[in-house]
Amino acid sequence: KIACQVARHVGFGDDAAEPPIFIKHPDAAEMLARQHGDRLRHRCALGNEWQPLAGMHDIGDMHQARTEFAATDFHVFHPGGKLGASLMHVADVMHTGERLPLVAKGTPMPEAITVLSRKHFGCVGVLDEDGRLCGIVTEGDMARNLTRNLSELAVDDIMTRTPKTVKPTVLATAALALLNQHHIGALIVIDDDRRPVGLVHFHDLLRIGVA
Repeated sequence: KIACQVARHVGFGDDAAEPPIFIKHPDAAEMLARQHGDRLRHRCALGNEWQPLAGMHDIGDMHQARTEFAATDFHVFHPGGKLGASLMHVADVMHTGERLPLVAKGTPMPEAITVLSRKHFGCVGVLDEDGRLCGIVTEGDMARNLTRNLSELAVDDIMTRTPKTVKPTVLATAALALLNQHHIGALIVIDDDRRPVGLVHFHDLLRIGVA
């Protein structure tokens, strides 16, 4: 169907100046090769860049091109499928900017609880004086301290000082494995300087079909 649409839209004349056709779908490219033989002049996506295949006149050459169509290319051209979802990175699904639940070290717990409730992630990241992540307060941390008067405490008093984090370049499937391994619901995403740049929640991974 894709091949027929391309052929009808562009046409194949004998004019040598005919513009190239850009085809991303390998099946469509093969169908065009079968239908138009040596009159086919096109370019096909291989790897992460466009490679010229103007001299491709037979199905054998086209089959070789198809074998170079890797899983990462599948993600680019079919991002909505199960394989496409499994190849997404944390950066593709994480929350950023004003959505991040962050407070400074020394913040009173009542204020931190307000941020936690407003952001709806079940946690609050704690930043040191340089803006680096130095802890996290979760709903679990609060539950474990119910015998204490939280209104008189600061985040430093109950926070987890070694929060589980992830980098933006990590695959979403790896982030899910980390969540499952530590029985937590969210990961703060940090850069190489431990500064928060995002947050990924289990629900985000569920939404894209990874979980």
